Amino acid sequence: KLPQIEESLQQNPKRLDANPKMHDYVAVMLNDRGCKRARLMADVQHGIAHVQLIDYGRDEQVPQSSLCILPHELGLDGLTEQAIPCALAGVKATPQAVAVFQSMVLGRPVTVQSYCISPASLKLLIDIQTPEIPSVRQHLILQQLCMPCMVPCAKRTKDPGVFTLKFEPTDKVPVVVSHIQELSDFYLQYKATEKNIFTMMTAMKNLYSANVHSPASPVNIGTLCAVQIGADWFRGEIKQVLSTGAILVLLRDFGNEQNVTLKQIFPLEGTLLDQPFWAVRCGLNNIAPCNARPLGKFPKKLLTWFQKYVENPNLSAQFIRHADDRFYVEL
Repeated sequence: KLPQIEESLQQNPKRLDANPKMHDYVAVMLNDRGCKRARLMADVQHGIAHVQLIDYGRDEQVPQSSLCILPHELGLDGLTEQAIPCALAGVKATPQAVAVFQSMVLGRPVTVQSYCISPASLKLLIDIQTPEIPSVRQHLILQQLCMPCMVPCAKRTKDPGVFTLKFEPTDKVPVVVSHIQELSDFYLQYKATEKNIFTMMTAMKNLYSANVHSPASPVNIGTLCAVQIGADWFRGEIKQVLSTGAILVLLRDFGNEQNVTLKQIFPLEGTLLDQPFWAVRCGLNNIAPCNARPLGKFPKKLLTWFQKYVENPNLSAQFIRHADDRFYVEL
């Protein structure tokens, strides 16, 4: 739709006679970039207008003389805005995070997982996935939580549309192992965030106990949800609907999976996405099972030893690299 809208705007632009006011919708002539739909973000001052290009989400300062009448049939009564205001759930917009985010996604083909609308900002809370990065949101959160040196550096190749990511190894971070599947597949929590996890679970219990919430329906794979297990509440992700009618959910703050019923699953409130998922999927760096064993399967005796080893209260981890949707670490 967008090329058709802008072509129609350029055919017969009519300059504004009266002074437009804040929140008015107008068309803007941008010289070599053509004519765009816009909304005034403030009253015009000293011949300069602060506008937001509603089909791109970008703010610009333009001369008042460039403002034109927006035809009724091309306004919001007939055509919705083509840009959706979004935010990465739980990520602080620091200058460093913005720079890293731009290097990872700007001009790249991406897919988006939407969570919910933020009641405070009316933005769609999302996560973004690129061909190289399974969760841009989680990468930025990890950097902001405990690993400021873990910055993904985008390196452009000769092909301007392709780049690779390099992660610098982090300093040692005190951790707790929350769940073990294999030596190549386990979940870590940062010791510094133990209080955060307890506070969040308490807040969930108070929120869902005090209000009437209907069970989540329909059940879609990948949907984030609130899960009640006994007296406790968890943030979960629906992984599979079993033939028995049970639903397999991943408890995102711990890493373990649980079979639950539909009555135990509820819509996840938007405020609960202001915090990151507290469990990080990991694997041991530079270790693999012998060729005689199935891929990823280690001897049971070794797994038992590993489970005892990580009970050490002074356990720490150094994050070395990222691949296969997990971080590879030295413990």
